[in-house]
Amino acid sequence: MSGIPTSGGAGDVTLAGNPNAFTGTNTYDVNRPTSDLTSTPAATEFITKQDADGDYALLDGGTTLAPQTFVGVNKFDEDVTISGEGIEFTNGTRRVIDMTNTPTASNSNKLLMTAPKTEISQIATGSANIIDQKNEIIQTAQNSAINIISQTGIATTTNLISQTGANSSITTDGKFTTATAPTGGTHLCNKTYVDAVTTGAFGQRTLNYPSVSFIVGGGNPTTASGGDNLNGRMDTPNVGLDVEITPPSNADIKIDFSIFGEWNADGWDKGIIIARAAQAADGSFTYTLLLRANSDTSAPLAVRMISPFTNNYTRDASTTPEQAIGFYIDDGVVAGTTYRYIPVLVNSAVSGSNHTFNLNRTITNISIEFAERGCSSVTATILNVGS
Repeated sequence: MSGIPTSGGAGDVTLAGNPNAFTGTNTYDVNRPTSDLTSTPAATEFITKQDADGDYALLDGGTTLAPQTFVGVNKFDEDVTISGEGIEFTNGTRRVIDMTNTPTASNSNKLLMTAPKTEISQIATGSANIIDQKNEIIQTAQNSAINIISQTGIATTTNLISQTGANSSITTDGKFTTATAPTGGTHLCNKTYVDAVTTGAFGQRTLNYPSVSFIVGGGNPTTASGGDNLNGRMDTPNVGLDVEITPPSNADIKIDFSIFGEWNADGWDKGIIIARAAQAADGSFTYTLLLRANSDTSAPLAVRMISPFTNNYTRDASTTPEQAIGFYIDDGVVAGTTYRYIPVLVNSAVSGSNHTFNLNRTITNISIEFAERGCSSVTATILNVGS
C-alpha cells in the first residue's frame, strides 16, 4: 500500500502514530482490512460488512430507517409486507402501484389486507376548476382474463363499496353479481331473484262452465274448519279455483276474485270470503286463516264478507245470474312460503237455511238464450316487494 513504509515483513506494517495519518491514495492490493469491533461506528469511521448488513441494509429484507426513500423505479421480485401504518405516495403529479406479471395460468397479482378494519382510501384534492380531478380503480383484462373485486365474510360481516357525492356512480359494460336476495328497497338484486319475482308474482285460475253446485248453510264459516263447516269452500267439490303463490321476500299479496253463478234464493244475502293455507314441509296445505271483514263485538252474529253477490233483477231466482267481484290484500305472509288461496261462499239469509249456488250457470240448466253461462276466476299478485 503506497504511502506506508513496507519494511518489517510482507503484509505487516507497524505504524507508531495514534492516530495514523494517510496521505495520497492508499490501495489494498491483496487483503481487505478487518475489524473485530462491535461498538457502533461513529459518523466518520469505516464500517465492516457485518455493520452494514446489521444496521444499514436498505433493501435486503428490511431497514431501520424511517421513512425509506425510493427514487426512480424500484422492483420487488417477491412479497412486500407492510406492518406499520401504510404506504404513502406524496408525488405531486402521479402515484402508481404497478404489478406486472408474466401471463401464465398460475400467475396472479394480489393486494391482500388482513385486519379488523382495512381500507383503500382515495381522496382527490385541488381547486374546483381542476376538470380532470378524479379517483380511479382501473382493471384491464386482455383476451379471456377476468377482473374481480371480491369481498367475503361470514354471516355477520358487512361488506361495503361506498361512494358519497351528488354525482357518484358505479358503471360497468359487463355485469354486477350478488349471491343474496335483497332485503331493503335500495338493495341491488340478482337475475335469479328478479326471475322469481316476475315468474312467481302472478298466479291465476279461470274456470269455464263446470256442472257444480254448492249447498251452503247460513252463518259465518269458522276458522277451525278452514272455512268449510258450512260447505261453502269451493274445493268441496274441487272445481280448480284455488291459486298458489310464493313471495320471494317481504311483500304483500293481493287476491282478486270474480265468481259468477246463481243462488236458488235470496241472492242478495250472499257473499265471498277467502281461505288461506300455507304449504307444510311435506308439501300439504291446510287452511288455517280466513280473510274477511273483522268481527264486531257489538254484532257477533253479523255475517262477515269481502264482497256480496249482486244482480240486476231480484224477482227471478232461476235464470238471472249473480256475480261477486272483489279483492283482499294479505299483508301477513312470510318470504319463501307458498300460499294457497280459495274463495268461500257465505250465506247470510235471515232464516239460516241452506241455499244452493250453481257455479258459472243459472239454476235453470236448459238450452235457451236466457239461461246464461259465465266464468269465474281467482288471481294472486305480489305487491310491495322488499318493503
